[in-house]
Amino acid sequence: MQFTTDAHPLRNLLGWESYLVERFNSKIDKQGPNGCWLWMASLNGYGYGQFYVPTGGRYKHLSAHRVVYELSVGPIPKGRHVHHTCHNRPCVNPGHLTIIEPNIHGQMHSAEANTADRKPRTHCQNGHEFTEQNTRYDQGGGRHCRTCEEARKKNRPTGFVTKPKSTRLYCVHGHMVAGSNVYVREDSKYTEGRRECRRCSIDSVRRGQLADHEDWKAKRRARRKEIKIEQQASGEEVAFGPFMRLYCKNGHFVAGDNLRVYSHGSRPKQRECKACEADHQRANRARKKALHPPRQPQSHEMTKAKMRVRWHLKRGDQPSVFSGIEREAFDSLRDRSSKQT
Repeated sequence: MQFTTDAHPLRNLLGWESYLVERFNSKIDKQGPNGCWLWMASLNGYGYGQFYVPTGGRYKHLSAHRVVYELSVGPIPKGRHVHHTCHNRPCVNPGHLTIIEPNIHGQMHSAEANTADRKPRTHCQNGHEFTEQNTRYDQGGGRHCRTCEEARKKNRPTGFVTKPKSTRLYCVHGHMVAGSNVYVREDSKYTEGRRECRRCSIDSVRRGQLADHEDWKAKRRARRKEIKIEQQASGEEVAFGPFMRLYCKNGHFVAGDNLRVYSHGSRPKQRECKACEADHQRANRARKKALHPPRQPQSHEMTKAKMRVRWHLKRGDQPSVFSGIEREAFDSLRDRSSKQT
């Protein structure tokens, strides 16, 4: 398919469907400067045009200048780059595109970037011209605009500048800073008159106290370890150190007949409440009794009857021969065997 309305019509060397070629052509403005065909659709981060093509139920984005080269000129060799001779990245005019090696392409871009950076600036970022009277050179050879420096000196504040008073209704933690929850600082000239949340100030103090308490507990734990090590080295009774509890967790007084001291191997001796241990054993016995109830005792006659039933069954007699207590013994044995299976 060819576009007869264009001065330089595109060819369809890729064999695309007509609607794709029409959609591609609709995104080109062929009235650009210097004969450039400007890509009017989306551009990538480097300034090149992008064209989306449906492939396998999804859309794949292709570089517009590479697509137009393959459409009008031919396939691009593998590993080669397409270079803009007009140095205009949105341009898709096939007459402005050429195939070059990647290393040469990189050298050309580097040379262009260096040339652009080395162009001397005639004006500063605020538009003041760099003249001999308006230019100051530093030790490294850098140029500075004197007009901008004088303006900065005039606008520079002198002395200490206090921050504006906070007028927010809520603090950073969401507490309403109003009424009794407002705390106005007066302890320093730098923060005088500043409104603060009283609740947050109290929480900050509490966090500091909690940190001090945690530090104290850490020191106490370290002291306990030192005392235990000293007692072990001297052979003293570790179980009765100065920091041992006199009451168990259930409130029993752990001393005298209610105290049991035990040790496991090289571990230090431990103190245990005998009352709690007895309660634990009773609870275990009750639980085992509930899970495994004891069987009812049977009479001597029932035991003999079961023995006779087993003897008859070994001989191969039928259950119909049993009667009376032997029948009850047979039923008991049958129920027991069915539960086990």
